[in-house]
Amino acid sequence: RGAMRYIQHHYTVLEEPAKGDAGLFYYYLTMAKALNAYGSDTIQTPQGDRLWRQELVTQIISLQREDGSWLNENGRYFEALPELVTSYAILALREALGGPS
Repeated sequence: RGAMRYIQHHYTVLEEPAKGDAGLFYYYLTMAKALNAYGSDTIQTPQGDRLWRQELVTQIISLQREDGSWLNENGRYFEALPELVTSYAILALREALGGPS
């Protein structure tokens, strides 16, 4: 419940609400897991209902590099390692595309 309340009040796919781009891809993964477990394709936010699956997939795909990998220019939390960040991105996409649990 706490995770859902936080996501509802701070929802964005553009950055990690508390840290900007630090740990961004780990944020995508944890957010996707929480929202998938929630079991709905939409999330209610103060700005209205959001299609979180579509928004997250679109954002992650937009950050994919030409060689197919992902990388966070902000290297905090080891996110300068494409092997780690690509794993986070693929797992987040799997959660987002997997449908409700």
